Amino acid sequence: MAELKTALSPGRASPLEPREVLTGKPYWWDAAPPLTRKGSIPHDVDVLVIGSGFTGLSAALTLARGGQSVLVCDAQEIGHGASTRNGGHISSKLRRGLDSIASEHGEDVAIDAWNVAKSARAYLELLIEREKIDCDFRNCVRFYGAHRVKDYDKLARTVDTLKQKVGLRLEAIPKSDQHRYVQTEAYHGGLIDHETAGFHPAKFISGICERAEQAGAIVRSHTKVEKYEATATGFSVSTTRGTVHAKKIVLGTNGYTGREFPYFARRIIPIGSYIIATDQLSQKAVAQLMPGCELVIDTRRAASYMRMSPDRTRIMYGGRVAATEIGPFKSAPRLKAVLDSIFPSLRAVGITHSWMGFTGFSFDELPHLGHQDGVYYAMGYCGTGTAMATYLGHRMGLQILGQNESPNALECLELKTKSLYRGNPWFLSTIIAAYRLLDRFRL
Repeated sequence: MAELKTALSPGRASPLEPREVLTGKPYWWDAAPPLTRKGSIPHDVDVLVIGSGFTGLSAALTLARGGQSVLVCDAQEIGHGASTRNGGHISSKLRRGLDSIASEHGEDVAIDAWNVAKSARAYLELLIEREKIDCDFRNCVRFYGAHRVKDYDKLARTVDTLKQKVGLRLEAIPKSDQHRYVQTEAYHGGLIDHETAGFHPAKFISGICERAEQAGAIVRSHTKVEKYEATATGFSVSTTRGTVHAKKIVLGTNGYTGREFPYFARRIIPIGSYIIATDQLSQKAVAQLMPGCELVIDTRRAASYMRMSPDRTRIMYGGRVAATEIGPFKSAPRLKAVLDSIFPSLRAVGITHSWMGFTGFSFDELPHLGHQDGVYYAMGYCGTGTAMATYLGHRMGLQILGQNESPNALECLELKTKSLYRGNPWFLSTIIAAYRLLDRFRL
């Protein structure tokens, strides 16, 4: 494409040459770096929130607005984890399909679970609008590409089922029509989702943190919770900044849940996801690649997703490119190779950012909300956490305030573990290696 050629750096020999602008920090941090919140911590609070991502800050906002005294603690900067590292897709989707959930729990539970996802997406949009959070939110179309020929038939059946039973606005797109949405031969048709959106996750974290603080919540970075013990009136919580007594605890650590929380660490599998951002292109060049959509995912077993940057001048591609966890500079050329296979015209275009973050998976591949021994939790988003984490954080707040409506399906399912799992996913490399092999040969 002529537009892509004019966007290249002059004299560049290879898009993967090391150069000074390549950074291991998320692209999102350029405009909204993680926040530092210093200061002392109170001796007593109604609720201590552990984790300052979508889950924790959403819960803190709801609780503070409900009249509770709230302390939010994070071991790193505010929003340092996956909430400012993800791809910024917002959807009404669960990782696990409707039929799969129904086969285990029944159709009513399956439909309810998918309706929670639909409610989560609607709640996030409402929250951004109500709180006037400037985070580049934009309703848009997402294309779901069929990596294998047989995947298209499955996606087409999914369209009919989710339309009828959940009311999602989906449409099957055969390969002959897919160029209207994405200019690639890598897919065998797919479906489009008319109810997705994109946003700038780091700007959203900055905005919701500010709103929570305005409501009265105390937010502290670099304040690691080391342990907690039950008392007659709540919990005694030891942090690196001192001890605090809390009547209740909210755990919002998801893929960053450490072994200081053994019950939860045994139930959440941290899985790294890796993302790159290309050099800046013209908006016309980016629009030529994705003429009818702004977001793309596909049916590979190992995660694969992309989007336009909010200013429509870059392509951001994310996925899983190694069986074991590797650094962002090692993952960068591997991600670029996959992106080039989807859009060959990008082969001469460089990358400026490469980063990673940990998603949190549950063993049943469903999000969960509940409480255990007085600790409230929401986690296990399985890569669908932008909307779900924000919504379930809010629902946790309502539970503690005694204002929760009747429990939904995700609040009623047990957060299970496996007998040999202690928080170290020793089995993951074998599974991911098999997934990548199957994806490579489209098996």
